[in-house]
Amino acid sequence: MATGFKCVKSFTEGVETTLSSSVEVAVVFDRDYRSDAEVAEAVEGLSEFCSYVHIHKKKEIENFLLVPSALERAIDKRVSEQNKRTGGMASYDSSVTDQLRAITDEMKYEVQAQFHERRRPYAKTAAPSLDDTTIAAALLEEFDTAWADLDQRLDMVPGKDVLARFRAQVHKECGVNVSTNVIIDAMTDAEVPTEMREIVAALDVFAKASPASRV
Repeated sequence: MATGFKCVKSFTEGVETTLSSSVEVAVVFDRDYRSDAEVAEAVEGLSEFCSYVHIHKKKEIENFLLVPSALERAIDKRVSEQNKRTGGMASYDSSVTDQLRAITDEMKYEVQAQFHERRRPYAKTAAPSLDDTTIAAALLEEFDTAWADLDQRLDMVPGKDVLARFRAQVHKECGVNVSTNVIIDAMTDAEVPTEMREIVAALDVFAKASPASRV
């Protein structure tokens, strides 16, 4: 189990020692650049002492906000509100999809380097007989395939950074700030990820379960 996950076990044991009683634990982690196999292994390990375990399918929780159609509606709403308030004629004429593609294009080699650096140790452990060149080639092919598809790309880029750069460009173009709440409010039911619905429902069940100590 990765070091970050081991900290959960150590923390849980420390709390139980302090309280002299067992605790129920629920954990939600960012995926970062973990492979499906590494995620599955981590979930299995954490489930030994956690009542609920979830690792996002996207790199960070902010990646769930990178929905072009919802971002466009959020911007239009903020621009309309600003124009009504100021009597201005500001407008947003860019394509959200094109902007996200351009922003992430600039980040490609940085993301690729991080992807390789984070994936390689686990890949080497899982297949110790493979040489480094073979592992690197497989990782580069996997990265390039995912990067070519914008939806997959938006899952694997650092969402917080991309969103910050996108917001800066929107503000420069039409003078509005697009908050997280505005983006969420702009999402249709169909755009709210099933994954997020399931997390909220599971945590609600966890919170309402038997009255043991919870972390």
